[in-house]
Amino acid sequence: MDKKTYNKPHRTWQEQLELLRSKNLTILNEDFALEKLRNLNYYRLSAYFLPFYDDNKNFIKNTIIGNCRSNVVWHFI
Repeated sequence: MDKKTYNKPHRTWQEQLELLRSKNLTILNEDFALEKLRNLNYYRLSAYFLPFYDDNKNFIKNTIIGNCRSNVVWHFI
């Protein structure tokens, strides 16, 4: 079996946050969101984001990250 080479660049925590914003995710508390990214990792979280994506891999309208577990995305984590 051939090994695949992945050439995705390393992204800083801030760049990962900006990537989420570019996909239409509303972030109410940037410090909280950065803490979650540092603790859980963007790529690990991406599986939890799947139910919140539209057909173009953008977040559906009004998907929010706030600062408590009851908010939509973090509720599943």
